[in-house]
Amino acid sequence: MLPPPPLYRNTPRQWYLRMIPISEIYFVFGTLYLLENIMREKLLTALENHAKGHIDKHRVNVEVYLTNPVGIGEHSDIVEAVEKELDEMARYHDQLEMIKKYF
Repeated sequence: MLPPPPLYRNTPRQWYLRMIPISEIYFVFGTLYLLENIMREKLLTALENHAKGHIDKHRVNVEVYLTNPVGIGEHSDIVEAVEKELDEMARYHDQLEMIKKYF
C-alpha cells in the first residue's frame, strides 16, 4: 500500500494534495523524503564545501606569505599578494553567508 502524498501549502489558508511519482519518494530512517529535497540539500552542501575549501586554500597562501615571504620569488609585493588572497577569502565568505541566510 502506498503512503498518502504529502500536504503542500499553496496559500496561507489553502492546503492541497500533490500527486508524486513513486520514483521521487525515498524512505530514510522512518521519514519520507522527496527527490527534489534530497537534491536541494546535496547542492547546498556542495556549495558550502566548495566555498570552505577555497577559503582554506587562500588562508594557507596567506600563512605562507607571512611565515616565509622570501620563498615567494614571483611576488615582489607581498602586501598586494596578501590583499588579493584576503579579497578571495572575503568573496567565498560572502557566498557562505548568503547560503546560510537565504537557503
